[in-house]
Amino acid sequence: MQEKEVKKRALTIEGYYATLSKKEKSQLIQFLMNKYGFCYNTVQQKLSGRTKFNPRDLLVVQTVINQSLWKSK
Repeated sequence: MQEKEVKKRALTIEGYYATLSKKEKSQLIQFLMNKYGFCYNTVQQKLSGRTKFNPRDLLVVQTVINQSLWKSK
């Protein structure tokens, strides 16, 4: 039962972000800041689910995560 809950949570950006290690979270945020000009506080709050993404930012972050662009840096 817990495995299904973890997998379901990982389907969202917030869930994916929650499964990352501290180092990976830092790498993802740094990539988004350097490549797309996101502000640290804003992107961190959105990735953690405290605030919502606007449609444009949501598309950018989904693409970065789905294509693992931040990992190739």
